[in-house]
Amino acid sequence: METMFVGQLLFSLNEVNSTNDFLIKKLESERLLEGTIVITKQQTKGKGQRGKSWLSSDGQSLLFSLLLYPKCAIQQQFYLNKAIAVSICQALSEINIKAKIKWPNDIYVGKKKIAGILIENTINSSQLKQSIVGVGLNVNQAEFSSELLNPTSIRLHLGKELDISSFLEVVCVFLEKNYLLFKNNSDDKIDEVYHSYLYRYLQNTSFKKDGEYFESKIIGVNALGLLELEMHSRITTFSMGELTFV
Repeated sequence: METMFVGQLLFSLNEVNSTNDFLIKKLESERLLEGTIVITKQQTKGKGQRGKSWLSSDGQSLLFSLLLYPKCAIQQQFYLNKAIAVSICQALSEINIKAKIKWPNDIYVGKKKIAGILIENTINSSQLKQSIVGVGLNVNQAEFSSELLNPTSIRLHLGKELDISSFLEVVCVFLEKNYLLFKNNSDDKIDEVYHSYLYRYLQNTSFKKDGEYFESKIIGVNALGLLELEMHSRITTFSMGELTFV
């Protein structure tokens, strides 16, 4: 793998309940090197944002978790989210798939979801001590569970299957590159690239909040991870789960 540390230590599993949970459990008994990755062919209890499940087909998805030790102020933690999301989009761009980041942590191609990200952080006092970055990316699926609303895959866009292990290496290169930007406090650079990939950035978009529908322009996502919308000539912010895209 052409990286300095991301993916240099790799655990490859046939099946696990959750790659994030596997890493969390393993860290209870030993300290692992930063950049350690756990990859599996199948997750029986894959996790998504806000307690949701991540459904995947056996051997068809890229399912992995990455261990990082950011050691930064907790106020910086959403910049890590931004760096990870950008990395997935850039890796997809390498195979000519134009992806966007749908706030807060979904990766879309067109109007369909191709990947999701779940980051579980450990906070020590006022510092972000440890992050476990879980990624689920649809690679070779041609059919999906009816439980999923709008899924897509690399195969559906390229018209052919992709070697999952090889694509993991591509993803790792971008993860390392953008994580190092994050570590070097290159917030402005991360923000610039992140917003270039942001779904419906500077476009009027329909939302639903508290049962009410409204339309507003997406202005950006701030340092705290709040979605910024232009409403009545003012910028209003919303937190995760406070509203949904329509």
